[in-house]
Amino acid sequence: MKNSSAVSSIVLEAFYRMEDLKYLYFVIFLMLYMLVLFANAIVIFVIIINKVLHNPMNYFLCNLAVNDLSYFT
Repeated sequence: MKNSSAVSSIVLEAFYRMEDLKYLYFVIFLMLYMLVLFANAIVIFVIIINKVLHNPMNYFLCNLAVNDLSYFT
């Protein structure tokens, strides 16, 4: 006996039911994105402005924040 069924499309029910909340998810992830951008900018700003923080560990932290800004976006 040969199987002759053919699937032409797939419906993901879990994502289909989330259609009503897409604006809520957009706002949540937008706020998360803005928080990450703001936190990284504050870290970079504080390390650059404060002369006491000019040591190798904080330069590394500043580089991580700059990389996070460039790769997160």
